[in-house]
Amino acid sequence: MAYKASIEDLCAFAEDPSSVSALDAVRSIRPVIEGLLRFKYSPELKRKQQVGQMIKAIEECENDSRLSRLRKHVKELYDVTKYSSKYIHADEPHSQGVPLDDEASSYIERALALLKLI
Repeated sequence: MAYKASIEDLCAFAEDPSSVSALDAVRSIRPVIEGLLRFKYSPELKRKQQVGQMIKAIEECENDSRLSRLRKHVKELYDVTKYSSKYIHADEPHSQGVPLDDEASSYIERALALLKLI
């Protein structure tokens, strides 16, 4: 899914949950966070790193790194991206199926708050 379309899904669901399926919106969380981290911090984060590796790099960065300002958000980054990851491949046996709207709304709000902080 394209980055712009993913952000639009998140914002649309946050505004009106009936406008976008909860599954599509939740599936957008991880790629949007990963894309923004990669865009804003490409010198610090190697291009091939996945979101879990990026968050680990934030957690382990030096105090003088630009990433250090995100260190206090590491747990939230892990929690929100882990939640989204459960739904990214919904047709696979390990998938969690379809998220509940209230749960999805909560995680989407948390993701949008993180995007403002990143």
